[in-house]
Amino acid sequence: TSWLYPDVESCCERYYNWEFSECVVASGGMLPPPPQTWYVDWVLEKCVKDCDDSSDAQCGGFAHFWDETYSSAAQCCSEQL
Repeated sequence: TSWLYPDVESCCERYYNWEFSECVVASGGMLPPPPQTWYVDWVLEKCVKDCDDSSDAQCGGFAHFWDETYSSAAQCCSEQL
């Protein structure tokens, strides 16, 4: 097994799949724009966007693999809060 991969995404998928997005960004890679999803931030007790954009007040950072995600804020809130 080789430790070297042809790109950041392949390496992150293999060794850091539970934090794939954070791994790619921290390694200088580019993420394709994902479909917009929402998840519950249990500390804030509200649904937030799965994104890492400090200029967007609705953005809650990247969802973790254990976070259940939804296609809209309304669906997230109605099913989780």
